[in-house]
This record gives sequence, C-alpha cells and structure tokens, in this order.
Amino acid sequence: MKTFIGAIIFLLILFLTAFAQNGDKDIEEIVVTASRWEELTEEVPDRITTITKEDIAELPIHDAAEALDYVPGLIMDRTGGPGSFVFPSVQGSEFYQTTVLINGIPLNDLSNGIGNLSQIPAEQIERIEVIHGAGGTEWGSALGGVINVITHKPRKGAKNSVIVGGGDYASGFSAANLQFSSEVYALAVGGGYRSGEGPEGEKRKNNSKNLVANTDIDIGGDAFLSLLGYTFQGEAGSGAFRSSLEGYWENYKYRTSGGGGSILSNLGPGEVKATGYYQTQTQNTLKYMESSGLQNDVRLEDKIYGGSVLWRAVLNKTAVTMGVEGKSGELKSTVLFEDKYRITTSGEFVNLQQKIGSLVFQGGVRHSEEDYFGSFTGFNAGAVYVRQGLPAEFRISISSGYTTPPLAYRYLEISEYFAPNPDLKVEKATSYQAGIKTFPVYGITLDLNGFWSDVTDAVSTDINEDGLTYYRNFEKFRRRGIEAGVKLNSGGIALFANTLQQEIRDMIENEIVKNKVRSSYSAGIGYKEGRFSSMFSGTWKDWNAEDSSTVKDRKWLFSAKASYKLPFHKRSLNLTILIYNITNVELATNEYLPLTHPRHVEASIKYLF
Repeated sequence: MKTFIGAIIFLLILFLTAFAQNGDKDIEEIVVTASRWEELTEEVPDRITTITKEDIAELPIHDAAEALDYVPGLIMDRTGGPGSFVFPSVQGSEFYQTTVLINGIPLNDLSNGIGNLSQIPAEQIERIEVIHGAGGTEWGSALGGVINVITHKPRKGAKNSVIVGGGDYASGFSAANLQFSSEVYALAVGGGYRSGEGPEGEKRKNNSKNLVANTDIDIGGDAFLSLLGYTFQGEAGSGAFRSSLEGYWENYKYRTSGGGGSILSNLGPGEVKATGYYQTQTQNTLKYMESSGLQNDVRLEDKIYGGSVLWRAVLNKTAVTMGVEGKSGELKSTVLFEDKYRITTSGEFVNLQQKIGSLVFQGGVRHSEEDYFGSFTGFNAGAVYVRQGLPAEFRISISSGYTTPPLAYRYLEISEYFAPNPDLKVEKATSYQAGIKTFPVYGITLDLNGFWSDVTDAVSTDINEDGLTYYRNFEKFRRRGIEAGVKLNSGGIALFANTLQQEIRDMIENEIVKNKVRSSYSAGIGYKEGRFSSMFSGTWKDWNAEDSSTVKDRKWLFSAKASYKLPFHKRSLNLTILIYNITNVELATNEYLPLTHPRHVEASIKYLF
C-alpha cells in the first residue's frame, strides 16, 4: 500500500506541474443525475463516476456488469458468463449494501438484496452513473454506493442500428435500436436476444432477451412527459457449486419487467418532477444445491411499486432540492415464506447547494421510515473547488447511510445448514472522502480518491447453539483505501489504468479481515486510425483469501475487441471481432461459486442508418 501511495503522489505532482505550465483549459461538461436532477458533475461534491455510451462501445464487454469492471473502486463478482448472477461491490461493501437502479427504479431484489447487473446488455445502455460511498440522502438505503444504469434514450442526431453476430459454444445474438420523432415527441425503442452453450458436460446453456422503450412528449404549457418500459428475461445454467454447498443448479430463469413515467413542469420559482414506477422480478431455480436437500424448484417473485415528487429552485443564489417518496414491496417464495411478505418505506429529503466563485458547498438531510425497522436519518455535506487555471476539481465530503438486511437473512431456512434470524438490526455507516479529478491536458486525465468508512452493527455469519449458520449484528468494520484512474488519449492511442487498494479492519478484534479485502486492477490500450479501432484490456481481482481456501484469486482476465467501419450506400457497416477471456482462466472469487464463463470468440456486423 505504501509503495502504491508513493507512486500516486509522484504522478499527481507530475501532472499538476504539467497543468500549471499549460494554462487555462476548458472544463469537461458531464451531466449527471446523482441528485435526482440533471446537473453538471463539476457542481456535485459527491464522488461520481460516469461511463458513457461511447465508452461502452469501445470496451470488449457484453453487459453493464462487465463495463463496471473498468471503474476504479468497483468489483463485480459473478457466477458465470453473460446472463449469470453478478454481485456488485463499491469500495469493499457487501453486494446488498450497494443500491442498484435502472433509470432510477430499484433493481435490488427483496430476498437477497442483489442488483443483478448482467441482465442489462451493453447495447441498451445510454450511460452508467456510480456514486461512491454512502449515498443515502437522495436515494435512501445505500451503505456502500449507488449504481444507476440509464437505458437507451432518444437523442437528436442519433442513428438507428441493427446488429447480428455469433461465435463459439453455439452462441448467437442480435439487437436493434430505433428512434422516431416529431415536433411533439421523441421515441427510442431497443431490443435484443442472445443464446449460447457452455463447455461440453457443464450446465452453462444460456439465453436472454430484452426490450426497452423510452419516450419524451411535449404536453404543452412548459410541461414534459417521459415514459419508460423494459423487460429482461433469460435463463442460465451455472455449473457446479463448491465446498459445503457442493451440487448445482440445473437451470436458473429470471425475468425483470417494469416501467414508469414522470412529468416535469414549472412550479413557482422552480420546477417540479412527479414520478411513478412499477417493477416485477421472478427468479426460478431448478435442482438448487442438491447437497442441502433442496431438489425441487425454488421460486422467488417480488413486486415493487413507488413514486416521488421532487422540487428544485434557485432562491437567492442557493439551489434547493426537496423530495418526498414512497415504496412498497411484496415477496412470494416457495422456500422462505408460507405467505406473502410485504415491506413499505417512505422518505423525505432536502439538499441545499451554494456556489461562491469556484467553490460549491452542498449539504442535505434525509428522514426514512420503514414499517419493520422504524425511523432512520442520513446526511451529507461536502464541497467541490474547480480551479480554472489548473484544470481540476478538488472534492471533500462526509455522508452517512444505512442498509436494511435482506429478507433471506431474517427468514431463510435451508435444510441443516442455515437458520433464520428475525432480530437483525439495520447496518449503519459514515463515509469520508477526498479526491482530485483533472481534465484532459495533453490528453491526460487523472482521477484520485481516498475513502474512509466506519460501519456499525455489521452483519456477519455466526454459529448458533444448534450448530447452524446464521446472520447477526456483532461486528464493527472500518473500510479505507484509495481509488485511482489515469487516462491518456493522444494521436489515436487511448490508454487507461485503474486500481482499488483497500483494507477492511475488524475494529473489535483490531485485525485485517481476510476474504473481505478485495483489491482490483484494470488496464487497457486502444488504437484508432481512420475507420479502424481496437481495444485490448484486462482486469485483475485479488480476493485476499485464506491459505486454506479453494478460491481462485489473483487472476488476470484479458479481452480484446477490433472494429472496422465500412461505408455502405451512404450508411455504414461496423465489422467487429470480440475475444472474451483470452487466457481462459478460472475466475471464481468465492469458494462456493461455480466457475465462470470460458474463453469466448464472437464476430458481429452492425448496420447504422
């Protein structure tokens, strides 16, 4: 860690010296919705990372989870290839402590708290926004961070596209994105399909399909209506489990469908946005964990619906954002409960933002009410300083958040292995962050951030008096580390390198916690010349496992992508070859999980018109 910090400090001094000699540069303008309202990232003190549609098009990836492998501070643990389960983690948090959204609609399931990002294909993504650290003031329960995937939206000048392709393991895929517009409305519709099989003898067959539609309508009187609908469906076999969970699930099926609408209009000195949404998720697993005695179907189905009313205005040079919202969920299961389980939450928040010259100050507070756990409050405060002569942003912030334990931790009972604990309490955290982000000078960009987070009432596994494993609140953790990223774009060459270096310390035992300290690296090099473009990239994950563990950590995964744009009747064709997991390494990062997707080669042709 000391060597790494020294290297980062050296790079920082080097870059700042170059910037000081280079003079004023234009600040890159990126619009984000982290505050639930569109605003420039340079005016938001929270640490936010944005992956754009253009970034995604260049990377050798299939879905949202694989795109996030290239973000500093994030780790995506997965059970297989495209369509399989993904467990997201921000700054070392547990997967259920990361709030995952799709267009602002909660994607985390009610049973295990998983926001499965692999079901969202790359072709349907407009951008991905990540809030690092406790971000619960605007979004509610979020202990580690917030990931918001924004799907394909109608854009002026955007082209229609159709793509078809296939590869080894009998894989095939297709996708289309179409746009329609008039003076009153703009509509974007996208959909696709993917299928394939795993190595012979392994239960890896998978197929998925998706459909997403977004529309913006001018309804007059300075009011606009936005509507969204989506569905993601698929099935994926995931091979053999390990360790004490030896066995397999023969087939895993999922369906996530939802939609919503919002109206934006003027109200008094500001604007008001009213939003409503509805979503259903179904998971059906066959022959799940044979060794545990569960050989019948396991079916989980949850429904979530909710809404919010937000108001934003600038009063005496102070930007004020206020909001109220409510959410209700219902879970049915063939294993966890005999009856339906319902959960209802509500919240109110207010954020104040004051800009003084090159400084922006922000503070906010939130109150939440949950029908099972009671009342909770969260806050944030921070400042961002934009130095025009030195094209960089300096940020510092403090925030608090909480996470309600997944329902499975409270009610799950699987044969002789696990026992439920309905007395679990809410986990809470306070997060501190400071960082610098520079803007392209001589083609170089630097993003450096340090974080420190104290977690109380942390949920961990224990053994009860009957010898069964169960979850309880008995630990206090401290997560701290550094996220860093460097980019270079010059002369057709693109280079990037990212890292997460961290430690998680048990503050009761005052010891570093093994199997929770996930460090990661990612790097890539790309080249563009005329109609040709290419990218070679890799990711590394270090689980820091115990010596006796069967975890296969410290493994690089390399992938490559090459494209050539061919003119075609005043349109264009993009010919692409993608090689995923070139070295065919085993990437399982949990002793219980099955092996991941093997090396995969595919080719595609994309028609833009």
